Amino acid sequence: MQSYMPDPIGRRTGPGGPGNGFDNNQGDLLSKVKGFSSRMEDMMEAYTQPVKPYIPALARFLIVVTFIEDALRIVTQWSDQLWYLQK
Repeated sequence: MQSYMPDPIGRRTGPGGPGNGFDNNQGDLLSKVKGFSSRMEDMMEAYTQPVKPYIPALARFLIVVTFIEDALRIVTQWSDQLWYLQK
């Protein structure tokens, strides 16, 4: 007995049997996409390895700069802010 049944009604039938939901062509495509994805992840891992130690500091810097930019925008556009709130 099968413990997991993807299609409990059993309407989908294909070369893989009832309830499979895939035919052979879709399975081939899925395996090709998984292979391509794995190769791309490996390439990205190799190229981004030198940058990884700096990512946390860069993220903190960008968050702080975002708050500073918001503060400067509010100060420099105060009249626009008041006009919008009174509208």
